[in-house]
Amino acid sequence: GFQLMRRLSREIGIFPRVILASLVLFFLAHALLFRLYLPSRYTAHSFRIVLALSAGISAIVILDALFDVSERIAEKKALAALGVCAAAVFFLVGAFYPALNGSLSRQKYKIGKYTPIYEFLSNQPKSAVIASLSREVDDLPVFAKRSILFGREIALPYHKKYYGEIRQRTIDLINAEYSSDLSNLQSFIRAYDVGFLLLDKRAFSPGYIADDRWLLQFQPAADDAIARLRNDDSPALEGLLDRFTVLETDELLLLDARRILAFPQELVGITR
Repeated sequence: GFQLMRRLSREIGIFPRVILASLVLFFLAHALLFRLYLPSRYTAHSFRIVLALSAGISAIVILDALFDVSERIAEKKALAALGVCAAAVFFLVGAFYPALNGSLSRQKYKIGKYTPIYEFLSNQPKSAVIASLSREVDDLPVFAKRSILFGREIALPYHKKYYGEIRQRTIDLINAEYSSDLSNLQSFIRAYDVGFLLLDKRAFSPGYIADDRWLLQFQPAADDAIARLRNDDSPALEGLLDRFTVLETDELLLLDARRILAFPQELVGITR
């Protein structure tokens, strides 16, 4: 039998308590959206930890039971050998299957790639808001500890009003960033009190939006931006990147929105 089960500490009771607490917070996060942040934050990690520890304990208990059976029938050597072989197979499968199965071994932990940007933004006022169409903006709340106007990871249709706001912000940024009139971008910065803009270096190539299925959802803004780029109707911002860029990496540009906002209107037509 499973004799080892009797030796388990009473502290194992923490597992169901963790699961219960996670589920309570999960449903509370839905009810108080988004005052308790994303609901999945309360189950994704705790469930993974509890399941991993439970699986390890179960594996040890089963192995112990197999060896116990082998000892009891030790006088029958063939059966004893069969029990040992079964235990060995069980151990090998448990040890190597996760490594061979990509979906089990892939932890999906995020690794920040743009340390200079994180360090720069973390030294800015906490009220600073970063707006961007880049996928990298999703990492800024964690690595730079600063707020973003919207991000793909939080653009989830929890309810119509919430998603409607995300959609409107995205459309407004697409229209402003790809407008040939810089005053439209300035109006956007003023309306949302944006502190910085984060751009991919290929943001002004026609394929940037055309190849991005997520951005293509935001119509008609996405198609209008693609059409302007293909018709060589250059966005006003494209010709002013050198003026407003405060930090540059191999793939990204960080622009100071306050400098864009302060750019004299009388020079907009001249610099286009």
